[in-house]
Amino acid sequence: MNEDVKSEFRRINERNGNEDTSQMKSFGGNQNITFDNLRMAPLYLKEAKVVGFDGPRDTLEKWLKEGRKKRTVISVVGMGELGKTTLAKKVFDKDRTHFTLHAWITVSQSYTIEGQLRDMLLKFVEEEKRVDHSQSDYSTMDKISLIDQVRNQLRHKRYVVVFDDVWNNFFWQQMEFALIDNENGSTILITTRNQDVVNSCKRSAVIQVHELQPLTLEKSLELFYTKAFGSEFDGRYPSNLKDISTEIVKKCHGLPLAIVILNFSYHDLPYNLKPCFLYFGIYPEDYEVERGRLIPQWIAEGFVKSEATKTLEEVAEKYLNELIQRSLVQVSSFTKGGKIKGCRVHDLLHEIIREKNEDLRFCHSASERENLPRSGMIRRLTIASGSNNLMGSVVNSSIRSLHVFSDEELSESSVKRMPTNYRLLRVLHFEGDSLYKYVPLTENFWDLSLLTYLSLKNSKIENLPKSIGLLHNLETLDLRQFVVRMMPRELYKLKKSRHLLAHDRLFGLFGGLQMEGGIGVLMSLQTLRDMDAEEVMKELERLTQLRVLGLTNVREEFTSSLCSLINKLQHLEKLYINAKYILGVNDLQFDVCAPVLQKVRIVGVLMEFPNWVAKLQNLVTLSLLQTCLTDDPLPLVEIATNF
Repeated sequence: MNEDVKSEFRRINERNGNEDTSQMKSFGGNQNITFDNLRMAPLYLKEAKVVGFDGPRDTLEKWLKEGRKKRTVISVVGMGELGKTTLAKKVFDKDRTHFTLHAWITVSQSYTIEGQLRDMLLKFVEEEKRVDHSQSDYSTMDKISLIDQVRNQLRHKRYVVVFDDVWNNFFWQQMEFALIDNENGSTILITTRNQDVVNSCKRSAVIQVHELQPLTLEKSLELFYTKAFGSEFDGRYPSNLKDISTEIVKKCHGLPLAIVILNFSYHDLPYNLKPCFLYFGIYPEDYEVERGRLIPQWIAEGFVKSEATKTLEEVAEKYLNELIQRSLVQVSSFTKGGKIKGCRVHDLLHEIIREKNEDLRFCHSASERENLPRSGMIRRLTIASGSNNLMGSVVNSSIRSLHVFSDEELSESSVKRMPTNYRLLRVLHFEGDSLYKYVPLTENFWDLSLLTYLSLKNSKIENLPKSIGLLHNLETLDLRQFVVRMMPRELYKLKKSRHLLAHDRLFGLFGGLQMEGGIGVLMSLQTLRDMDAEEVMKELERLTQLRVLGLTNVREEFTSSLCSLINKLQHLEKLYINAKYILGVNDLQFDVCAPVLQKVRIVGVLMEFPNWVAKLQNLVTLSLLQTCLTDDPLPLVEIATNF
């Protein structure tokens, strides 16, 4: 970004209030006003302020007014920040008078189907301006009763309902029975950034799909001038800013909210979100960050503050969701269950974050083409290329976090120098081939007593030294796609461990991690994947905080232990079982109570479908691999779980 563009960013920021870049601090009760307004703006924009939606608006209006008699689902789909909510609201406000009943429902990521049905009923009562004596009972009604109420309200009426910002692939399957087809032109309008949401509607409804496209350069400039100059802009702009404005807008790639965010003032973020947002500058441009990696790193850095009744991971999840809701972070991929899997920031924001990181000395990003600062404190260092040369030139005892994104293998000398050069490290992450070959880890490498997060993912290190037991503060150890199979017994000394990841892409086909006992003392573990069941089965019942568990080499003699284990782990959300041997008819037949278990994967030669799986009320994802089942198990699951 050239200096003229940088100065223009600063000028726009100054228009919205000066900021103190020397430190990160809270700005009191009004700190969320700017972004509350940003989220609410699409619902209340004046028609004259809506830019670039004439064509899409005309299309949706035609579908609404001249659509089929059959109940129709209209989906507006597109990536985040395109203005789907703004478009839908303009159409809804203009054309809802063509319908007897209408309701606008905002769907949060943590919605419940019961909550959505209640909201709809209350909107209908309000629209008809009548007193419904049953509405006082809505709060106590179960799902079936609420569906019946909605159907009764809609019967024989022409209605339009908008569900804004749908994320869950199963949303339509959960809602469709409530939205009765009166064959009179009723319409459901859904906005979503997830194409799978659209596809799920096609199975049981007449559907129209509009894929919203980015703004043209001309319309982007119009929106930018309106936001940058406000009432001063009346179709005119300073001619000396044309080239600069065009360069800025091109970086937004036609995303309306990205253009609006150019007015983003850093100090409007709550204090707890500032470092979390800046942390995205650690990763390379266009890099998809795994949610399961980002959250432990935030925790290791000390960004996440404890809250009553919540784990640190749950609090961090809340932070991430808020950054997404503020349109500062984009969701780039979803799990099969519809949860966030990966995220990233827009290229424009990434560049702004990098500048802010340098100003605040929050993080320094280096490559072989750049010189490291000769003086000043570096707390976080991310290296994109030329890792050996750069690491050899950095001797900075203040570094707390080191991330290496490089396909260049680190030299043995670089590894040996780490404990001396970076004694205060809390986060150490290797990416690519930086530790690809059999680089020996010497004993003193583990003399990093403050280390909290360590990722050796994809490395080909053959053995972990016994001195791993010296990492008393280690909370996350990522050994995915790792060749190590036997863990040193000294692992039991890592009493603060929360996440131990060791699974591969082959679902444990070649066995999991082996350990000679001791795992039962790691009482804080929430994630444990993938462990060989042979040595640890009896100890796992002590790990009552487990949310994710993966076991390999499960045999028929472990059946009773497995049943007891699942019943003890009341927080368990994901369970992965790899059975190396043929499991007979009765091997996995038992009764369990697993109230929050959402994902089950079983790899093994099953002769009969496990009866307890069909009884899981919150099951979202079921995977069965290499089975010998002769009957389709899906009907059993559908009956029990409304799958």
